[in-house]
Amino acid sequence: MNADTAAMPDELHLPPDATQPSSPHVAPSADPLPASELCALSGMTDKWHRAIAKRGFYPEPSNGVYSRRATMAGMFRYFRDQLAKKNGTLEKLRAENYAKRNAILDQQAEQNEIELKKARGELRSTKEFADALLELETETRALIWQEMVEQLPSVAGGMPSADLRKESKKSVNAYLLKRQQWAETWNA
Repeated sequence: MNADTAAMPDELHLPPDATQPSSPHVAPSADPLPASELCALSGMTDKWHRAIAKRGFYPEPSNGVYSRRATMAGMFRYFRDQLAKKNGTLEKLRAENYAKRNAILDQQAEQNEIELKKARGELRSTKEFADALLELETETRALIWQEMVEQLPSVAGGMPSADLRKESKKSVNAYLLKRQQWAETWNA
């Protein structure tokens, strides 16, 4: 026997079948573990120990006495299980934080791109667009007033309907041309 194994207590050297009880309740054994001692070792209450035993991590106690080897092995399995669950939750939180951070970075990148396009003159503000649209509408109103209200009636007096349609079409085309020129100017 070497020095490492000599220093270790015998109760930690578990046989392979020690974690798999043959019955759900502990039969009196040569190595009993009283509930009070298990509570002192784990820092948990006996109610918790019984709940863990009911979940199958180790055999349930008999008259408040647990099987030392099976219970210790089961407690380690329980703690490993809890740690794995905690790490899974931690990974989920990390993934959520990563997603939030990426969303913020994407938003900042989009804002920076907008600012760069503004600086290059590739974008215009909504106010500029509204002002240009108001100017277009004012010019359009004036054009329609001039063509339809002032000129067309004087020209239309006694004009055949086919000629009247031609004059109206000219006025509408002038209006559409003005719109097209405005759009080209705005998009330039």
